[in-house]
Amino acid sequence: MMLEDFNEMLNDFIEKHQLDSDPHNFATMPPVKGELNGLCNRKACLKPGAIYYNHSTKKHYCPSCADMLNDYNRPGAMDLYGHDLCTRASKGD
Repeated sequence: MMLEDFNEMLNDFIEKHQLDSDPHNFATMPPVKGELNGLCNRKACLKPGAIYYNHSTKKHYCPSCADMLNDYNRPGAMDLYGHDLCTRASKGD
């Protein structure tokens, strides 16, 4: 495959999927799963607004999933961490 053919295919893909061709334009990038303020890390959820940090997975979850995880894992988390498994995220998490 020639470089020109590859570039044409890439440009067609970008246009078809309405992607910004500038990789440094973060305004058009989708939220990232499991990252702070991104998508909830739980595959069955994936809601935006992941603001709770899970100290086991080291990923972020939405409030409703964090509550569910805390309810289910509270005794073990208290033994391991001395607090709930998922806590409100801080900038360092």
